[in-house]
Amino acid sequence: MAKILFVISLLIAFSSSLFAQEKSGSKAVEFMSCRDNLLIKEYHNLVGPSDMDFQVLIVTNHDTGKKLGCMKIEKSNGSETFSGTIDYEEIDACIKSIDYVKTTIMTAAPKVYSEASFRTLDGVSFSAFYVEKNKKWSAGFNIVENNYRSGITLDLATLETLKNAFVVAKSKIEELLK
Repeated sequence: MAKILFVISLLIAFSSSLFAQEKSGSKAVEFMSCRDNLLIKEYHNLVGPSDMDFQVLIVTNHDTGKKLGCMKIEKSNGSETFSGTIDYEEIDACIKSIDYVKTTIMTAAPKVYSEASFRTLDGVSFSAFYVEKNKKWSAGFNIVENNYRSGITLDLATLETLKNAFVVAKSKIEELLK
């Protein structure tokens, strides 16, 4: 009988961990998930790499008056739509990561396989890696971490467009939260 109870408890523990969702950790996602409050969301379009929609999102809790700004990024692939959030506090780190990758990492061929990656609290990720076969660096930007369907491949020009979207978003959020 003890063995049966032990096996049942293991099955329950295993199945509950299988269906548990990973929490985002993003301040903006947490702020937008509050209950019992009226949230007002303002979406301001940005120019970013094609195939993705970039927006500044300002969320106001009508009941408390608290405001929060973030970047919202979406990509649609037919029937699938991927959405990610970048907290205002993470935007500087995104800009610095892109600059570092462009000016330091992607300037020379590595001696061994190398990659660099940056991940936001909500799982939006940027990475660069050296493709030995083509003898060149490649970069990618994914809205959902480790999901290639949610991303795009970036060349140096597109990388600069992505960086500019972050720069504009940062100043737009600062302007709108004044």
